[in-house]
Amino acid sequence: MSGLIVCATQRSGSTLLCELLKATGVAGVPNEWFQHFKDTGLADQPRQYLAGLDDPYVRSLLPPLDPGTPESDFDFEKVREAGTTPNGVFAAKIMWSHTDDLWARLRGRTLEDVFGELRYVQVIRRDKVAQAVSLWTAIQTQAWRDGDEPRAEPVYSFAAIRHLVEWLTVGEQAWTAWLAPRDPDVVVYEDFARDPSPTIEALTGVPASPPPLKRQANGRSAAWVARYHGENAEAA
Repeated sequence: MSGLIVCATQRSGSTLLCELLKATGVAGVPNEWFQHFKDTGLADQPRQYLAGLDDPYVRSLLPPLDPGTPESDFDFEKVREAGTTPNGVFAAKIMWSHTDDLWARLRGRTLEDVFGELRYVQVIRRDKVAQAVSLWTAIQTQAWRDGDEPRAEPVYSFAAIRHLVEWLTVGEQAWTAWLAPRDPDVVVYEDFARDPSPTIEALTGVPASPPPLKRQANGRSAAWVARYHGENAEAA
């Protein structure tokens, strides 16, 4: 079995896919091994998602950037060991927003040069507004998974959601272009979430276990999506 690289944008449903892949025990460990930025040594911070949006109100909702500590080195061998299951299969999940630093770390090599034969899986979400609402909520609460304790009560912002719709769309399109010559498997969240089993079995040859995560979408999310569509129509 080839290694697996799950290519995604934030809040696309990739966590559900990766948790189900991990549960098989034969498909590697597709964590976000490359999520820390070279300049800070830290994962995404709230303000980084909204970079380029000149909106004082949105900025007032977000903590200041932590300068962190610049990365001095990156150990691909350690990633390989951590991301490999006992059967020798490596897996990783990569967000498009992390690729600039990943390409720099590779120093002209390809992912295949480092990890061997790879199979690529692109996760997409058709409803970009729902995806952006989910991301905007998680940015504010820092509750990324079911069970995480929210750090703040999220508030609605048309400007923030519109920015994130565009940002997520650009990231997905960039993945699609990069993956075009690599013949990826494409997983559509809205279809996959209804019945994950066929996708997991097609990728691994192993039936899917029951989903390990609960959906975080709720009445507030639906109301924000509807409100955004209404305000967007008025602005058109």
